[in-house]
Amino acid sequence: MNGIQKKSCAGNHGFFAIVAAVLLAWCAGAWAAPETVLLVSYDGMDLTLTQRLMRAGKLPHLSELKVVPMFGGPVTATKPGHAEVLTGLGYNITGVRTNKDFDSKIQPGWTIFGIVKRERPETFVSAIFSKPQHTGDDLLKDGRREPWYDLAVWAKAGGLDGYFNASEIPRNHSLTTDETMAVVEQHIAKYVAWYQSTHRWQYFIYVHFAAPDRTGHQYGAGSAQWNAEMIRLDAQLGYLRDRLHPEVVLVYSDHGFDAPGARIHAHAPNAFLASNVALQPHGNRWDVVPTLCEVLELPWKTYQPLLLGRSLLLP
Repeated sequence: MNGIQKKSCAGNHGFFAIVAAVLLAWCAGAWAAPETVLLVSYDGMDLTLTQRLMRAGKLPHLSELKVVPMFGGPVTATKPGHAEVLTGLGYNITGVRTNKDFDSKIQPGWTIFGIVKRERPETFVSAIFSKPQHTGDDLLKDGRREPWYDLAVWAKAGGLDGYFNASEIPRNHSLTTDETMAVVEQHIAKYVAWYQSTHRWQYFIYVHFAAPDRTGHQYGAGSAQWNAEMIRLDAQLGYLRDRLHPEVVLVYSDHGFDAPGARIHAHAPNAFLASNVALQPHGNRWDVVPTLCEVLELPWKTYQPLLLGRSLLLP
């Protein structure tokens, strides 16, 4: 697939030759790269448990997309998972090996956000990260950088149109899962309204949800609390699609849980991708950036550092 069909060609029967010529030119350009992309992350959303809820009809909005398995490893942890997904690079370059072993070297231009801004500077690009630590952007007291430190510096200096990281919430103000979700939902509404006020056509909007990972650690994956949170996440996906009408939707989880009922994900690579674009199953986390670049028709094979993955687009 080389593009998304945005127009349907009408017949070129008209009263004047010039009308026919215009129609022919219009039809020739009907297939083009999409200009509106929504990228959503559900942290720790286990594939098996997701499919169970989909079969029960509990996730109607996710069920509108094609869900395929993705390998969320080898390290099934949040920091390296999102670092791989959003850069297409390995820990030897990013400096993010595990949740504890890290000192981020990630440059803004290595991320999908920097790539889109470089290749399509007119695009409205925003990002929301909802975990204050594992998707944080702080400079720690020991000098180490959390994954998105340099991205945050660049974003706040005007590199991105919108940027929020839950690390902005004071560390001494511990929020419950529901309170954190409410803060993220407020920023989603803010950036949706902000984008719409710009009257720009192109956008690339990213939303990371800390859920349901935190609930899984507290109550167990597949618990009643977990299921309720998954249903709430699905409603947010519906809200985003209804308000934004994206041409391309891509939803991913970075890892799963060890088993239904488990509260850890030490060996849980059972992640997934879901999209309205046909994708190959059994990709890897670092395939997401090449896939998005392929969708947007960007020259990702020429990028430095070289991306590890491949495009998962089906022909």
